[in-house]
Amino acid sequence: MVASLRKSLSKASLSWHLQALDYRFLLPLLARLPISWGRWLSKRRGILNFQLGRDWTELSVGFPYISQRTADAANLIWPQLDRKQIVRERYVRMAEDEWQSMLIEQERLLDLSLDLSALKEMLQKRHSDRGLVVLTAHFGSFIVGMMGLGLCGQKTSVTSSSVYKSLLVHPAVQQFFDKRYKAGERYLAGGGFKHVESSTITLMRALLRHETVVVVADGPAVESGNGLWVSWLGAERKLAGGGVRMAKSTGSLLCAMVCLSDDSGNVRWLCSDIYDPQTDAQSVQKCFAHLEKAIIDHPGHWWASHLLNDYPTRSVDSD
Repeated sequence: MVASLRKSLSKASLSWHLQALDYRFLLPLLARLPISWGRWLSKRRGILNFQLGRDWTELSVGFPYISQRTADAANLIWPQLDRKQIVRERYVRMAEDEWQSMLIEQERLLDLSLDLSALKEMLQKRHSDRGLVVLTAHFGSFIVGMMGLGLCGQKTSVTSSSVYKSLLVHPAVQQFFDKRYKAGERYLAGGGFKHVESSTITLMRALLRHETVVVVADGPAVESGNGLWVSWLGAERKLAGGGVRMAKSTGSLLCAMVCLSDDSGNVRWLCSDIYDPQTDAQSVQKCFAHLEKAIIDHPGHWWASHLLNDYPTRSVDSD
């Protein structure tokens, strides 16, 4: 037993040190390379993470769990597809998002091939005298998606979480997120990243000024807390509903958006229509249907799929 414990601690120590090398040296190096080289090596980094069960959240808690939980979700969402390939794609896409974060930090966002046409078309439909809540998910080129709104001239506040500041998280990972958010602000047309745990009032004031607020809306609600029941990936599920509540309480408009990169490196946005939740009773469901379609149509791009079993569920005819 003592020998087994020593071996486990040794592996944990090695993993701890490797995170510093990964986030402080490898990722910045990939972001300095030509885009095609960096993208290719980013994919190999994602494949290695898949093979070793190396996600920063897994490394923080000390054991791999995402692969199995993603495979379980894949069995429900894409039962006809190869679960292993979907899990592999999940790690590759998250690695791509981290690489793109480093490109943003090094002011190389515009080196990517960005197709903003769908995003611009959606934004043409908004009313300048109303705030806009954009619902998104942990999907594809997550961080670049926010920047697109700023590139289109929208003063944008983006909800983030302070969970990465936990003492369990390696300092190199914490620094990665701090730099990611600080660097990203230069592309948000005067907006910024706001930790949702402490910035609800700030975000609502931004909406009252008719600005844009992005809310990461695919988080599960707690069983006993406030939440939003929606038809979501084959069941009635309870999701965190802060974004919808902010839209309704400030008289703001509502839409949904995700961003993804194809294998050639072209980045594009998938956008819903813009809805008025004050007059359209189906607006919330329409937004989540848009996110759901993007997830189903692009297996493996939803890199929060391991959370699927964390959503409280109920039968369709429940009160």
